[in-house]
Parts: sequence; C-alpha cells; structure tokens
Amino acid sequence: MLWLFSPAFLVAPLLIFVFTLVKYQIRSAKSPLRALPGPPSQSWFYGNVKQIFERGQSVAWDEWVSTYGKTFRYPVMFNSLSLFTTDPRAINHVLTHSDEFEKPEDVKAVLELLGEGLIFAEGERHRKQRRIMNPAFGPAQLKSFTPIFNQKASEVRNIWLSQLNENNTDVIKVDVPYYMSRTTLDIIGLAGFDYEFNSLQSEGDQLSVAFSSLIPTGSASRIPSRWTIKPVLMAFAPVILKLVRIPLPFTGVKRLRAAKKTIDRICDQLITERKSAMLREQSYGFKEKSDTTGKDLLTLLIRANLQDTDGMSDSDVRAQIGTFLIAGHETTSTAMSWTLFGLCQNLEAQSKLRDELLALVTDDPTMDELKALPYLDMVVRESLRLYSPVFVSRRVAVKNTVLPMRDGSSIRMSEGDRLLIPIYAMNTDRDIWGKDAFEFKPERWESPPEAISENPGVWSNLMTFLGGSRACIGYQFTLIEMKCLLFALVRKFEFRLVLPVEDIVWRNQTVVRRPFVKGAEQDGPKLPLYVKVHVPDA
Repeated sequence: MLWLFSPAFLVAPLLIFVFTLVKYQIRSAKSPLRALPGPPSQSWFYGNVKQIFERGQSVAWDEWVSTYGKTFRYPVMFNSLSLFTTDPRAINHVLTHSDEFEKPEDVKAVLELLGEGLIFAEGERHRKQRRIMNPAFGPAQLKSFTPIFNQKASEVRNIWLSQLNENNTDVIKVDVPYYMSRTTLDIIGLAGFDYEFNSLQSEGDQLSVAFSSLIPTGSASRIPSRWTIKPVLMAFAPVILKLVRIPLPFTGVKRLRAAKKTIDRICDQLITERKSAMLREQSYGFKEKSDTTGKDLLTLLIRANLQDTDGMSDSDVRAQIGTFLIAGHETTSTAMSWTLFGLCQNLEAQSKLRDELLALVTDDPTMDELKALPYLDMVVRESLRLYSPVFVSRRVAVKNTVLPMRDGSSIRMSEGDRLLIPIYAMNTDRDIWGKDAFEFKPERWESPPEAISENPGVWSNLMTFLGGSRACIGYQFTLIEMKCLLFALVRKFEFRLVLPVEDIVWRNQTVVRRPFVKGAEQDGPKLPLYVKVHVPDA
C-alpha cells in the first residue's frame, strides 16, 4: 500500500481540482447564459450553492423567479452557470432531444455504483434497455402485480392494528416514512425480482442492508445541520467518487466497496439461476415449476432479453435491479408519506376518500376496480402534483445548441452549460394552478386548467414522471401501488397530524425529497402521524 503515499498519488487530487477550476472558469466566461438575468454570485468558488442549501432550494428559486422571471441563470460551483426555466416549449425540447441534453457527470457519479441502468444510461444504450424493458410494464403485467401490492398493504395495516391492540389504546403515533419505506421495499423485492426482503417483519437481509449503505434511507439518511464544502466538492469532482473502485484503506470507501460486492453477488446469483432455468426450458421443451413461470420484472426482463437478437449484457441486466430499487422503492414510499400528510391537512378530503373506498366491498381490489374510483384518482393526482417525490431533474448540454421558447425567442447554450428541469416549480406554478397552487385540493382535478396541456409530462400533463424518451417507464406501476396502499390504510384508519404543518419540512436528498421535523433534520426523515381505527357512524 506504499503507493498511496507516492508523490504522484498525493498530487493527483490537487491536479484534478486545479484542472476542474480552470475548466469551469473558462466555460463560465464564454457561456451565452451570462446574457440572461439572474442573481449575482456569492463566491467564485461555490457560486450560490451555499445560499440554496441554507435557504432551501424552493425558497431560493421562488425568490429568484419573483425577481428575474421564469427563465434566468444562476451560478453554481466555480461560477459555472445553470439555466432555470419553466417554459414548457423549452423543457419539451430538452426532453425530446436526449442526445443533446444528458445527465451531468456528478449526478451519474452519485448513483453509478448501482450500475448503468435505465435511469443513468445514455444514447443507444438507453434506447436498447428501454426497448427490451417496455413489455415488462404492460397492462397484463401490472394486473399480476396487484395481489402483491394488496398483500403488503394488508401487512402494514395489520401491524398498526396489532400495535393498537397491544397498547390497548385507541390511537398510536406512527412514523410514516419508516413503515412506507419498508412496505415499498418488500413490494419491489417481490414484484421486481421475486425476492423476499421481509423488511416489515425484520431489520432486513444482506441485500437490503447493502443497498441502504449505498443509498442511505430512513434514519441513516441525515441532513447536516450546517452547510459544508465537502458535498459540493464531491458533486463537482466525480472522479473522487470513483475512488471507491480503488482499494483505499478508508472506512467509508471500504463500506461502499463491501456493499457493492454484496449487491453484485446476490444479483448475479438471481440472474444466473433464472437464465439457466430458461435456457434449460428452451433446450428440453419443458417448464420448471420455479424461476421461468414467474411474472416479476426481472424474470420478464431476462426472458425478453434472451429473445432479443441484440440483447443486454448480464451487467446491464444486473444494473436494472438497482434501477428497480431506486425508482420503485424510495420514490413511492416518499409519495405515500406525503399523500397521508396532504390528507391530514384536508380532513374533508380524507373523509370523502374513505367513503368512496368503503363503498367497494372487498379487501383485495383488482387494478380495474381501483382505476374506476374517481376520487382516489384525484387524490393521487393532487399528491403527485404538489408533493412530487423527485423535485428537479438536471441536464447538461453535450454540444452547442439552441433552446426554443414559447414566445418564439430562443436561448443559446454552450457545451457544458447546465439546465434545471424544475419539476416542482412547474407543478405548482400559480399562473397555471391559481393562488391555491400550494394547497392540497383533490377537487381541482374535476376541471383541471387548460394551460397544463402545454406541459410535456407523460402523465396528467404533470412533470412528476417527466416526458419524452426519458419518461419514467414504471409510472403506472407506482400509481397502482399507491392506490392499493391508500385503499388498505385510509379505509381502515383515520390520520391526524402530530405536529403543526409548519414543523414538517422537506429536504432534497440524493434522489427524492423527504419529510423532516423542523429543527431535528439530523434525526433523519420523520413524519409522525396519529393513527386511529375508523369507526363508521351508526
């Protein structure tokens, strides 16, 4: 390990830093975005990143929108410029020209340890993965997942009922993100790759623990109490993150490498077993009782991949397991937590929803039965509008290009210029949704504003699942999953806030924006709610 202390190794980080600094300074000086209005830089080193962290992303951007309009530029690390715009034509252009606008290297680096799956692949690699994966998310497959959704929804419902009985009380206090995270992890384990995490009943197995090490969730996902330069340096020097591939003797690096090794080992075993069974089936013409008859996403993906003459490599298939976990676990659990939060602020909506759910006489609704419940649909739409789990999506121009704007003008961008797709800002634009845009009102979906038709979102003209070729492939999976969970929980329980509304804040973390208790962000995501069994009126 003496090479760790060699002059070349010790000087390398400094050279990376100097090179990055010079590159960003030159790029900023030449960027055509400098001609746009925007806030002055607070520092040549970190731009306005510190201001965004300390004041909150939405607060900073809302203030800038009110001052500079809906299209402006703002400085980030090393005074590199990023474009903010809610112009629907410009955003549509970005989403439909994915070869011109890719995810920035720092965004890829944060989660690339899970592999280059559908979320992070670019160009032809992304198109191939998408083509092979599309059949796994068809209507027939979604119908087959509904019993899994119902099973786990009933399980978390029964856990809360047991707690009420054990404590011999009418009301318990529940930390909703804790249970929603475990519920959706169990769901994606079974529906995604026929794997039982059993995290609702235990502390999780090797795979769930390893995954949590790479993408911290729950209490392990803490927010620092003050701004530091460390995360910014990590974000803008992706090479540093890649050091986990080098056997450095540091605790954090060792933990990441061990977690990655565990994930790869278990995922490779799952893929090998399924693939071998399918190949035997093809060779001998019979079906085995296990593996090949499964309808989980991984089995469907492997089957489609074997039938494709230009299929994915095993490493690409393995990367999709990480994609399933990221896109189908934390995003949905966060969406569910915020939905219950919204229903606690609008008790009339909660009661109206419960009445509709109780009118359906079954404990195991089908997908078609859930889709036929209009108010449930409005509640889900309103929640995903107001509390979109993914707050923003970032892109970088990979070549000099021009963005067309709604008014007929255009904005020039240079290679390396960044752009923000402000999902939350577009979903809550007061000019579209009215003065009550930040209130939870499902009834607004009885007659949604015509202006949303210009938004390029793949679902309900919302930006929650994006649009174009990079739209979320599993958004229908999420919608049915949420409806099953709401059906089981709201039908049985009444929910109330433990703390005042203003004491619940959100913070954007890695992938999703999670709820936190104000002043206790270091304790990790929390949303305490009172849960009481609903007793129908006599």
